[in-house]
Amino acid sequence: MPLTFPLVYRCIFLYNTYFSSLERIITTAITIIEDRINSHWARESFLWNVANQSPLSPLWLVRNYSDQISHFPSYSTPVGVGFSAVVPISRVISIFQLTKFLKASLMSCKYVRKILLLWTLKSPVSPQIMQIAAAHPALVTVEEINEGNGTNGQHARFICCVDYASLPTDAVFQLDPESNLIPEEIDFAYLVWESFPERVVGFSARDHYFDSSINQWTYTSKWTNQYSIVLLDAAVYHK
Repeated sequence: MPLTFPLVYRCIFLYNTYFSSLERIITTAITIIEDRINSHWARESFLWNVANQSPLSPLWLVRNYSDQISHFPSYSTPVGVGFSAVVPISRVISIFQLTKFLKASLMSCKYVRKILLLWTLKSPVSPQIMQIAAAHPALVTVEEINEGNGTNGQHARFICCVDYASLPTDAVFQLDPESNLIPEEIDFAYLVWESFPERVVGFSARDHYFDSSINQWTYTSKWTNQYSIVLLDAAVYHK
């Protein structure tokens, strides 16, 4: 990547966020005045210049996550060694397969610190799963999510990060219960993430590119020498 690309991305971010319309310019000016008047709750400067920068960049920080710079990757020492596994149960799955995945794969990992099962099925939680949670209360938590409250199964896996203080680690490992990963593979992915905490590290890679022959963007799952997308069926990222 040319050295000028980060500067281009930053300029795009600054323009789109603060100067792209008269409304944004006025809002920016008012916000600056408010921060100077009420300096005791003014936002950190990095929130103006780093957080939520251009989607063209690999770094994407959610502004409502926190207003403290020490809570963001690359700005502080990681909190808690290990990862919190989030396993969404949003479709019918064999209880045998699920219990095998929990015991043989997740609970056998060296670096797992918390396992959060997000149960969004209409059927009640299986007794076998509740027995595992009861036997390991400090490690396994089962949370039933009712889709009637406006949350669907696809989005439920991100709810746990709204109250991020409930997760004991900075690393969040999203895992599909039907994945065939072994403990060594899961631990390896976490160790790679430790070196790049601002990135998404995972196993399912995809690529997208602009096809000039049809004049549109194309998504592909073919194996190539590069990729631009990491699916969240088995991926670790900063909470």
